[in-house]
Amino acid sequence: MDVRDLQFFRSVARHESVSKAAEELNYVQSNVTTRIGRLEKELKTKLFYRNGGKGMILTPAGRILVQYADRILQLITEAKSAFLDPQGPLKIGSTESIAAVHLPPLLKDYHLSYPDVYISLVTSSSEELIDKVINYELDGAFVVGPVNRSDLKSSVFFGGGIGINFSCAI
Repeated sequence: MDVRDLQFFRSVARHESVSKAAEELNYVQSNVTTRIGRLEKELKTKLFYRNGGKGMILTPAGRILVQYADRILQLITEAKSAFLDPQGPLKIGSTESIAAVHLPPLLKDYHLSYPDVYISLVTSSSEELIDKVINYELDGAFVVGPVNRSDLKSSVFFGGGIGINFSCAI
């Protein structure tokens, strides 16, 4: 049983119609019918009463499966959304001067946008911070001057000739 089969099953159950489900899913009716048949064969039970032109009505087994399908599809949606917005720990580094002057408003705005991210900040010299990023001790670092390392991705963060780069391992 795969997730796509459950999506097809759920759509047919919701619409009580293969043709309406096919329209919703942008598939031909025969594909939807095949998926439902495959699911019934795998589960060794009928999931729908087929009433000719009257549509598809869930059998008792179908009513049980629809409850599981709803839960499974909801969990998949939750799992996907967990990766849409950042969450969890974020370890960044910065030189003391950058941390004191430039980061407070940035960190405040970031926290307001992503409250589920827990930021920890380490201050040190640019060289030490780069080493910590390379060794995966930090997720990224704000450093002064250019970063010419092929194993790091770096971009200028603050313009105006300040030369502050944000670097992270690639």
